[in-house]
Amino acid sequence: VFLGTSIATASWLFGLFLILFTVGTVAFVDFEEKGCLEQYGDIYLEYRDRTPRWIGIPRPKVN
Repeated sequence: VFLGTSIATASWLFGLFLILFTVGTVAFVDFEEKGCLEQYGDIYLEYRDRTPRWIGIPRPKVN
């Protein structure tokens, strides 16, 4: 949505917001996953391996 708005309005401000929002979201997910790993341990690892990190994008399978 933000990318489309940025392009449609030719606004660098929306583009900047998109970059900051994306970086913030990725950083928050990393922080949250570390907390879940500390709190739940192996149960969370099993859940994480079964569940995509981002909706619709499965994690690569490690053999």
